[in-house]
Amino acid sequence: MGSHFKVLARISCLSLVFLFCALQSVEGSFYEDKARGWFWYEDPFLEAEEDDVRTIKKENLLPESLPVEPNYGEQLQRYKKSLEDKKAKALMSPTYNHVKDYMIAQKDMSDRASFFSEQWKRVVLTTPALNPEIDNPTSHYISHVKKDEERMARQAKLASMAKTYGLFLFVSHNCAYCKAFAPVVKKFAEAHGFEVIVISLQGSVDADIEALFPTIWNNNGIAETFGIQQAPALMAYSKNDDDLIPITYGATSLDTLATNALALIHSEKKASYSDYNSATQF
Repeated sequence: MGSHFKVLARISCLSLVFLFCALQSVEGSFYEDKARGWFWYEDPFLEAEEDDVRTIKKENLLPESLPVEPNYGEQLQRYKKSLEDKKAKALMSPTYNHVKDYMIAQKDMSDRASFFSEQWKRVVLTTPALNPEIDNPTSHYISHVKKDEERMARQAKLASMAKTYGLFLFVSHNCAYCKAFAPVVKKFAEAHGFEVIVISLQGSVDADIEALFPTIWNNNGIAETFGIQQAPALMAYSKNDDDLIPITYGATSLDTLATNALALIHSEKKASYSDYNSATQF
């Protein structure tokens, strides 16, 4: 009986010790986190929401994958290579299936080209800036209007030039080309109002030419100064700053004279008397 009592007493003492340790652990936890107060509690749903928010923020910080532009150049090269391979196979091994495969591929290419051509026309028709017919009409009854406008504009420019420039016509005695070219120069000069001065490289001026142009100058080294060695030659000279511009060497047509005059007189490649004089001085 006494031993049984001792066992119970030991068990009771051990229980009290374990209970005391447990209470100490709870109290320590409370005092260590006393700032929360008596009414602080942890809401598990709120903690889950906060975790979700943090996850979303992290995901938003990650760089988004940008759409990749297809490499059409590589696609075109692969398409062309596939077509060439089918063509080579059909030629080198013309079986029914090989020829059929190539014909199908060729039709696909033809359909693509046809669709591209249709789209091209649509873009041209709906985009005036890309329509060449606006500035260069091809219709017969419209194209002549543009030609008339261009001709009138060219005549106006040449008439304006004639106020500043005159023409030197260099000829030679008994020169068949000079005689044939002189009437062309005469017509050109009268059409636009140019004054023409005739200079003979050698010998006297033929009567046929003299009858067309009353102003004849002797060659007092002018041709040599400007390096003119053959006739006929037509030069434009400036009445204001002594510019000398070659219009043509040799006989040419009326339209060519007009074209050359417009192109050369407005170009920057102009020679002056002073330039030639300085170049010929030793």
